[in-house]
Amino acid sequence: MNFSGRGDSVKKDKISVSLVISIIAFIIAAFFFWNQSKQIVVKSEIPYSESGTSSYKVYLDENDYYDKEYLDENMQYISTIIKHIEMEFKYNATYADVKDYIVIKQINATVTITGDENKKVIYTKKEKIKEEKVSVDDLIIDDTVEIDYKKYNSLVNKMKTKYGISADSNLRIDYNITFASNDGSISDAKRLSVDVPLSKQMITIKKGDDIRNSGLFTIVDNNSILNTMMAMFAVLMIVFTGIDIIILVVRISNRISKQSKYDRFINKALKEYDSYISESKDENFLPNKPVVKLSSFKELIDVRNNIDKTIIYTKISNDTSKFEIIDEVIYEYVVTRDDMEK
Repeated sequence: MNFSGRGDSVKKDKISVSLVISIIAFIIAAFFFWNQSKQIVVKSEIPYSESGTSSYKVYLDENDYYDKEYLDENMQYISTIIKHIEMEFKYNATYADVKDYIVIKQINATVTITGDENKKVIYTKKEKIKEEKVSVDDLIIDDTVEIDYKKYNSLVNKMKTKYGISADSNLRIDYNITFASNDGSISDAKRLSVDVPLSKQMITIKKGDDIRNSGLFTIVDNNSILNTMMAMFAVLMIVFTGIDIIILVVRISNRISKQSKYDRFINKALKEYDSYISESKDENFLPNKPVVKLSSFKELIDVRNNIDKTIIYTKISNDTSKFEIIDEVIYEYVVTRDDMEK
């Protein structure tokens, strides 16, 4: 006997296989280049300088001792005659020739009550006084806010009186600035703070550190020409993938449309019943036994299922094929191109 795994009708299409491999390669390349376009970071340094300051004025209620509307900084203040505190926050920054920024400004007030000795927090309350988002050409920021000292002082005094506690208390005003340039090259956040004691007869207001910096600022750019090139390569790979897919679909469609009913039947039979079928190159091996001719391939499959024998496929010519099962007799089904086209 001379058997082989498959006939000519089911040989692989080398061009189609090459197209599939090419499609897979282009898809992998597209993912690689796209990933690179997001991960590549180009760093550079530009000169910058920045400054930030806070200042305040303590406005007074009418009283018999001060003939001024307000008192300046760096004094002690009698808390009972404080009307309100006006705070001014300024921030200026220059990053080489970078222009156009989005700035978010937020002013928060935080009341904190702590134990006299252990300084552990007894009570804290945070309040947003102001929040604003603006677009500016240059980072030149100047904000003034009026702090209702009486409100916060009254809150603490009532709590200490109600619960009979002795504690320190403080009001912190935080001025938070978050900014980013429209081109994405610059982004940062800054804070200026002022601390105001509460629930004391005499208070001293303490400002946080001013901002004073200059030097070189590192720009992290993931939108460089290199990122753009990687993204373009990714798009190119996708285009090549699409072209190969179209070519492959057209080839498959043409091959299917060109196949006759006979060819489709042979290919389908060999594929679906591959585990049942062995192929023979000739018929010389057949024993001298009676032949039972079957009228359909289904009858042959029924016989095979009943006696559990291998089906032998022989390609007689391009237009004729034979399927046989050897048992006590030879069960034979012959199919021709003319029969299938009728």
